[in-house]
Amino acid sequence: MNKKIAIYARVSTLEQAEHGYSIGEQVDKLKKYSDIHDYSIYKEYVDGGYSGSKLDRPAMLELIEDAKNHKFEMVIVYKLDRLSRNLQNALYLINDVFRDNNISFASLSENIDLSTAAGELNFNMFASFAEFERANIRDRMAMGAYARAKSGRCASPSRVPFGYEYNGGILKKNETTAPIVKSVFDMYLQGLSLAKILIHLNNDGFIGKDKPWRLSTIGTLLRTKTYIGVIKYRDEYFKGLHEPIVSSADFEEVQRQIKIRQDLAYKKSNSTRPFQSKYMLSGLLYCGKCGKRLAIIQYGKTKGTNVYKYRRYQCVGKQSHYKRMVGYSEVDIGLKCDTPNYEVDKLEETVVQKINDLKLNFDNLEDQNTHANDFEITKENKLLEEINVTENKLSKLVDLYLNEKIDLDIYENKKSEYDLKISLLKKNKNAIKKDDKYLTRKDALNLIENISYSDASYENKKEIANKLINKIDVNVDKLTIYWNF
Repeated sequence: MNKKIAIYARVSTLEQAEHGYSIGEQVDKLKKYSDIHDYSIYKEYVDGGYSGSKLDRPAMLELIEDAKNHKFEMVIVYKLDRLSRNLQNALYLINDVFRDNNISFASLSENIDLSTAAGELNFNMFASFAEFERANIRDRMAMGAYARAKSGRCASPSRVPFGYEYNGGILKKNETTAPIVKSVFDMYLQGLSLAKILIHLNNDGFIGKDKPWRLSTIGTLLRTKTYIGVIKYRDEYFKGLHEPIVSSADFEEVQRQIKIRQDLAYKKSNSTRPFQSKYMLSGLLYCGKCGKRLAIIQYGKTKGTNVYKYRRYQCVGKQSHYKRMVGYSEVDIGLKCDTPNYEVDKLEETVVQKINDLKLNFDNLEDQNTHANDFEITKENKLLEEINVTENKLSKLVDLYLNEKIDLDIYENKKSEYDLKISLLKKNKNAIKKDDKYLTRKDALNLIENISYSDASYENKKEIANKLINKIDVNVDKLTIYWNF
């Protein structure tokens, strides 16, 4: 059965006038090529008098639609620039339209035929040059952002701090929100806690924001140096052209107060810095229903002491008060997790028993035999997949900007969003435990054979549990342990 193909030809009015390009000549050569290869022509798609800089041409749009409906098996053009004068657009058509729909492609002049090894090689060379040019463009844009910051201008219109607005590259005080920023600093200097500041702001109707304030947002605001008249680009600061909202003296005093209050909080909770868990299973427990972490709650405090009668592990997904305080909507609050609280002592006893059982049945962990490495590899693969998806979106965004389909402000806004997401995903990926941090099965066996875990001190139990266990999923009737070996 003959391969069913589509012929595409294009010529702009200017090309026709200056160079005598002819639609007829292109079609004629493509028909002869088809005859030589015994192809069957499904349809001739012709755009006469259209520029190749953009894809919104009548015949091209029809070609794309028919390709997605699998009406032919191959597309051929006389020259690659007939498909598009922009190589990025051409690559988009070939990779994302044709290949994704199992449609081959050939260009006569460049000797590209993706059904042959030589044609594939030629295409890869074109693609490599295109990627090189795209990387150069990204570098030039980064240099431009750095130059803007160094001159005191806003490096990116998508990262305008609350209290300012973007005005021709320079930050300008917003008459409505700038006083709110000043009031946050003033309230903190007056001794108000973040929680009380949060209540004040949200009771006022979170003016200037489309959703309630969060504690984390206030904390970030209080640490933002832009408010004293500087511009930050990556890890560097430059004197800005904008007017400060807060004095340098007030900003430095706020930073000093933040540290003092943090130190007092750590001292009050009898914690050390950096953070060290007080409880055996702190940081290991996750809700088996919604996947959120379990946190300690304490109540029934003995008068005049720091001793609590009741200690429970609770899924943070069921803490309505917390959700309301950090700005969740009432709908979100209504969807809170409905798992019960778990007694600290009972959970610890269960895990101690599981660890003791390892001695007797190390080679057969039954239903709890969930290897930590499997968990981490799955987690890393998901992050890598999301990184690749976001990088592809960023690549297509560059193409849209180069083809003049989006404005600079829109481009920089989305680019900053994608850059930030990629950075956070890579940070999370790098934070995943590497294989060399896992215990070997031999080391794990030696660890549990050489101790009497039930008789060990609480601190030793905590240390050993954190060496042996990566994560624990807690359900009402079952614990699933992800071992660290």
